[in-house]
Amino acid sequence: MAKNKRSKSVVSFFEIIVVATMSSGKSTLINSMLGKELLHCANEATTATITRIHNKDQQNNFNGSAYNFEPIKSNEKVRLKFLDYKSVIDSETLKKWNADNNINYISLTGNIPSIKNSSKHIVLYDSPGPNNSQDNTHEDLTLNLVNDGRYGMIIYVLNATQIGINDDRLFLSQISQVLKTDKHKNIIFILNKADILDAEKGEDIEIFVRNAASYLKNIGFIDPTIIPVSALSALNARKALNKEPLTRFERNALQQNINDLDDNRLIRASYNISDDIKIMSLPNTEKKDISIAIKDGLEISKNKIDQLIYFSGIPLLENIINYKFQKTTL
Repeated sequence: MAKNKRSKSVVSFFEIIVVATMSSGKSTLINSMLGKELLHCANEATTATITRIHNKDQQNNFNGSAYNFEPIKSNEKVRLKFLDYKSVIDSETLKKWNADNNINYISLTGNIPSIKNSSKHIVLYDSPGPNNSQDNTHEDLTLNLVNDGRYGMIIYVLNATQIGINDDRLFLSQISQVLKTDKHKNIIFILNKADILDAEKGEDIEIFVRNAASYLKNIGFIDPTIIPVSALSALNARKALNKEPLTRFERNALQQNINDLDDNRLIRASYNISDDIKIMSLPNTEKKDISIAIKDGLEISKNKIDQLIYFSGIPLLENIINYKFQKTTL
């Protein structure tokens, strides 16, 4: 069917690769930007699948296709074999596709609410983690993405509790070498799970960020941009706003995060980011507040949920993407 084929539209793309080693919360980060739990999240290794997400402003739901392609050399054109199409994509469909060994490329189209297209359309690539000891194709697929010169930005997700592990250092060294050949490409480092750090145990987030900056500079990244975030708290907050179902565990976590609203330590600790970008990310609290019904009689102020999303650091990332993207399309 025609709708399953690649469009011959003249629309051009600004491509962003999201990469990380396992257990960094990469899929949770992307889901927090989508405002729903769409991509499959798992602590164990998933299949070697690349997911392409084409931002289509104002589209109400995601549709998508599943493909298979054989690993290729860098100078060969990708040949995709179509396997399946769904006009409405949900998390169960993607979980099923990810579990299918015949599927290693998924193409989705839908609205990423806080990311805006211009003359080009933004595309996110969710790559498999390179450090799966059970499947070497994970690293091959991810490195093929990084070595492909068409993208304009890399978002690298670091686990705040595992800075400096060997898997990260090896992979980051490879990325650094690739970026040295093209100064026009941007890279943003996300320090995810930063909210887990316990200041009362001496785990000062600002010290962790400075240590991360030194670590990245030693690898070869000059003046790295680092954003400490809590992707999970942003995801739960946005699911509440979008009336997506929350489990009991997620509701409890959301309430606990709301109780810590005066904590803007993640924003303060961000590295190499201008105050203007931080101000752009502030929520509008001047509008009349309303209560958001969650479940079992639980109601939470919308203003407080908006503030929680801001303090998570995710809007900071989204505004940097929009800012860098707009600069490339001028």
